[in-house]
Amino acid sequence: MLIVSNGAFKSGSTWLTLIVRQLGAVLEVPAEFKNESWKNNTIEPRRMPEFLRVADIETNDYLIKAHFKPEDEMRPLLLAEPGVKILNIYRDPKDVVVSAYYHFKRLGHFVGTMDEFFAKRGENLVRALTRYHLYWDNRGVEDRIFFTTYQKLHTVFDDELFRLGRFLGRTLTKLQIREARQNTQFSKLSGATVPEEKRFFRKGIMGDWQRHLSAEQAARIDQVEAEEGIYLILDEVLY
Repeated sequence: MLIVSNGAFKSGSTWLTLIVRQLGAVLEVPAEFKNESWKNNTIEPRRMPEFLRVADIETNDYLIKAHFKPEDEMRPLLLAEPGVKILNIYRDPKDVVVSAYYHFKRLGHFVGTMDEFFAKRGENLVRALTRYHLYWDNRGVEDRIFFTTYQKLHTVFDDELFRLGRFLGRTLTKLQIREARQNTQFSKLSGATVPEEKRFFRKGIMGDWQRHLSAEQAARIDQVEAEEGIYLILDEVLY
């Protein structure tokens, strides 16, 4: 099986990838297929057709992390292969904007205030997020694309992990779920000793946007989502 942890940018896909690693052994992608520009184990998009053709995904389980966007045109290719399972995670775009701001500042890709970041990149980022989720909509292919939300992994982790295990063909015990929850707590991940792991985690707090965004900015994000065709009501995404 090829498991593609393919959540949107700064929406929790690294967290979800580490959670999947807790569920059982998965293999690294062979070096000739790796995207070396990424810190995470992933496949170079142009090499994906060849990987699917030559890799034994019926016998071996591989896990990659990616942000395959609509323009990458990966959905038809991946869904055409029965041995591929795709994971998607939705996060409140207000928190994504805040997370992206700190991410780019940490990497030295943006210098300025949150207001300046929002004015220059906020709306485009939210539109990209909504179009991403519309592209990876799992309606009608629920057996191939697993969809969860950042909030559910925080509030009903055990239920979501059991559902994820079932999606991947694994029945998890209460002990496995408890250990996975303990090993992937944000307090532990944000203090990781491995730089390539720690760099992806800051606080992981839901609603942290309220400390950073104005009421007008928050309302504009909601409006952009609605314009693109996504609504979030009681942690359920509606299209």
